[in-house]
Parts: sequence; C-alpha cells; structure tokens
Amino acid sequence: MSNSLGTLNGSIIAQRSLDILKEQYPALSLISTDFSDAQGDYGQSVVSRIIAPGTAGTYTTTGGFAASALSTSDVTVTINNFVHSTVEIFPTEYSATKRNLVEEASNKIAVEIGDAIYTSIGALFTSGNFSQAVTQTVSGATRSNVIVAANTKLAKVKVNGEKFAILNPDLYGQLWTDESMVKQTWGAGGISENALPKVHGVTLSQYTALPTTGNLIGVVGRKDAIVIATKLPADVGAMAANIPRSSNVEAFTDADTGLTLQFRVSEDPNKGSIKIVGCLMYGVAVGNASCLTRIVSA
Repeated sequence: MSNSLGTLNGSIIAQRSLDILKEQYPALSLISTDFSDAQGDYGQSVVSRIIAPGTAGTYTTTGGFAASALSTSDVTVTINNFVHSTVEIFPTEYSATKRNLVEEASNKIAVEIGDAIYTSIGALFTSGNFSQAVTQTVSGATRSNVIVAANTKLAKVKVNGEKFAILNPDLYGQLWTDESMVKQTWGAGGISENALPKVHGVTLSQYTALPTTGNLIGVVGRKDAIVIATKLPADVGAMAANIPRSSNVEAFTDADTGLTLQFRVSEDPNKGSIKIVGCLMYGVAVGNASCLTRIVSA
C-alpha cells in the first residue's frame, strides 16, 4: 500500500514537526521565552522581562505584610532571523512510495528550524557574554565532574526552575561511558531512544554545530540565561486584495511550550507537487549572565 498523507493540508506534518522540535531541542522549553502566535515585523524590538527572586519578608504586628519591590530586568530582543524549511512532495512520491513521507517531512522541518535556533543561541555562548566557566577534558568527562561541577556554580544563583545542558557530540558521547549514567538510562528507557537521562535536574541535549570558540564543548544554564522571542511572518495572501490565494496559511502551536510555527501549503498546478513550508521569525539575547556556565576543554 502506498503512503497516505491524509488530506495533504499540512496539519499532520505541522503538528508532528512541533513534537519533534520539542523532543530534540529541549532547551527551547527551558529558557526564557516570549513565544507569540501573532504576526510581527521583521527587525522589530521586543522587550521581554526576567525576574530576579528576592527574599521573603517577616510578618510583624506593626509592619504587617510589608511589600517589597519586584526585581525585574528588561531584555530587548530584536526579531532579526527569518528562517524556513520547505518540503516539496511530488505525485510519484505520494502516489506510489512506501516511505513514511509524513515523518520524513516533519523531521526535515523540525531539524532545520531547530538547528537554526540552536545556532543563534550558540553564538551567544562567548566568554564576553558568560564569563563563568569550568574546565574539563572530554576523555575524562563523567556525570559527576561535568554536570555536578557546573551545577555547583549555578546553585549559587537564586533562579528557580530546571536547568538545561547543550553539549557537543564528543562530550555527550563520552557520558555514555559512565556506568552510572548507563544504569540510569536503562531505567529511564533512554537506551532505545539514544538519549541520556536528566541528571541533577539538568536536561541534556547535544548539538553538532556548537561553536568551538574559546575551546567551548558545552554549557549548563538556567532559565533566565537566554531569552528568545518569536513572531509569525505576515500572510501576504491575506493582504493582497482581489487576488486568488495560491496557498493555505495556518499557524500551529505546541501546547506544552507555546512555540508557534507558520505553515504554508500550496500545489503546483503544472508539476502536481505539494509544497509545505514551515517558517518562523525570532531573535535571541543574553538574559542573566550569571545563570549559565560554559564548559571548556582543558
């Protein structure tokens, strides 16, 4: 039986792309986000806010419930990235092939957009932005001397929430040789998924194109270290009065992260092909510099 793409309206591929994006790029759900499902202007500035927790007050009969100022910092993020991933499916594919075209197209869109965002985030991991660092040889990396060492530094910062780690493939792969990691991974079912488990509250992920500037091999961070803001491109078809639409444009939002991607689906009347475009406008910025530790090779 040939593969079925359902109604070919892109909704299945769109939702699956968001699922894969969330799974393979977990840091996107663990950093400060200003995800928007609204259309925006390329180049516009978005002001996001990060909160610095204070200290609980003590109730007294004279002072009562005395208020203290909410300590926040504004972070300006410029929407200066407009990325897309485009898939074209031809009649010979959707009519005859036994390949899982939905999964292939979803993976392509998720990975290309996810890589673009991780690359933008990775460009921020410099000593000028984040001075805090630990030194580690890749060959000697273990669960304790990499994750715990970085975690100890971050424990001094009063920022709630889970932590994320983005590691290069060598460092990520070396952790698989740690027996304690492997035992925990067996219990978590990660072996079959080729994924390391969460360690000390840190969600681990790898990225093949992590910058090597300053001997960088990984980072461990908390939520407020990085801020990302997103907007959707304008729907040109809706703006062109009295011109028949040639594509269907919809926004799809991941319920867990709030990340929204715009999908455009169109048919080429000559080739009979279906073109599916996933796109997003976004910007990234440094948040609280004390909330991220760089891991550099010795």
